[in-house]
Amino acid sequence: MQALPTNSRLHGQRARTAQRLELPIKLQAGQGPGRRRGGGASAAGLPLTPAARLAQPRTCRRWRSRCSPGAGPGLLAPAPRGSRALAGGGVVSCGVARYGFHAIRCQQKWSLQRGTCEFLYDPTCGSGGLLIKARLLFEGRHSEQRGQAPHLFGQELNAVTYAMAKMNMFLHDYTDSSFASGDTLKAPGFAGKGAGLRHFDYVVANPMWNQDGYDDGFYESDEFHRFPHGAPPRSSADWAWAQHILASLNDTGRAAVVLDTGAVSRGSGSKSANKERDIRRALVEADLIEGVVLLPENLFYNTSAPGIILLLSRAKPAARRGQFLLINASQYFVKEKPKNALTDAGIAAVAEVYRAWETRPKLARVVTLEEVRAADYNLSPSQFVEVADPVEHRPLAEILADLATARSERERADAALAEALAKLGLEE
Repeated sequence: MQALPTNSRLHGQRARTAQRLELPIKLQAGQGPGRRRGGGASAAGLPLTPAARLAQPRTCRRWRSRCSPGAGPGLLAPAPRGSRALAGGGVVSCGVARYGFHAIRCQQKWSLQRGTCEFLYDPTCGSGGLLIKARLLFEGRHSEQRGQAPHLFGQELNAVTYAMAKMNMFLHDYTDSSFASGDTLKAPGFAGKGAGLRHFDYVVANPMWNQDGYDDGFYESDEFHRFPHGAPPRSSADWAWAQHILASLNDTGRAAVVLDTGAVSRGSGSKSANKERDIRRALVEADLIEGVVLLPENLFYNTSAPGIILLLSRAKPAARRGQFLLINASQYFVKEKPKNALTDAGIAAVAEVYRAWETRPKLARVVTLEEVRAADYNLSPSQFVEVADPVEHRPLAEILADLATARSERERADAALAEALAKLGLEE
């Protein structure tokens, strides 16, 4: 379509009409009501439609990320209910998205020291917020290496949310990204018959918590053999997602997955059989779990329950093998409306203790394989890291001696009172 003539009344009328009808009309550089009114234009020189202007990413002052009204980082709009990309079908807050990737950003830094991070994958990508946050973080820290930024891959069940993810990539000019639509567990979009699953350097994900609808037959008949550590219960696919993510990692791959808190503790301590505990046991014994971060409560828009970030690794450093880092970040939040918000101090503390890989009071503890076995494969940080002040217990003999002293003092006081009353003639 030819460009409209500049400096004409017809130019402005046609452009405004096109915007009202959301029709793309190419304008010459710097012309058109979109530019004059601050509406902006697309990378292709097209004026943004009203809907696109409202959703156009803007720079977040504190985090140098792009956020849109009412959504997380880089999100075009809240995901529709039922989107498998988000916990329980809700929307992840900007802080949670930041926190989730900050939990593995030190892993990415380690990767850059040994080579370029090439492929980043989210099997439940929603509108692409976690992926965009990851790439923005890379670009912010390695501005001179933007050409080596990780390529983004994602899959989403909900068709509307999938379209929003594609639009988000276009708005951020991430044309090298690739997305698939459909049920990731039933039909992984980055796999081929005979070729198996595609493998990635990193995975970030926030799948729907406690998702049901998959039975033993489904897991046993999986053509990609993604569930070698056991079939999760029908009531919760949390560990199905964890196993799919592990199967999607390359030999040195790492992942950060936001899950329900109960995913790391259900079944532990029970004498009866439990599928989730058995899967945890298999992953722990295989040394595929690197750590767990406990989040504060009331962070998510659709639940007040706290979540955890499960850190997976296919290539733990030799010094860390047989060890697991459990971080209790449940106290690092501030109360805001309508939800709590994570603090900068919390994010920094988690990143620092992860790099140091050490035990710190009221924050983190490095536990051994023997300790995890003794806890019946309960990986909940609250089980090992106490954030409250310790309670001091006095010896029983000392307590009894104090009681005897108090009793004798009371008896002396009673005798003195009786003597005083007798002098006043007030005794009974």
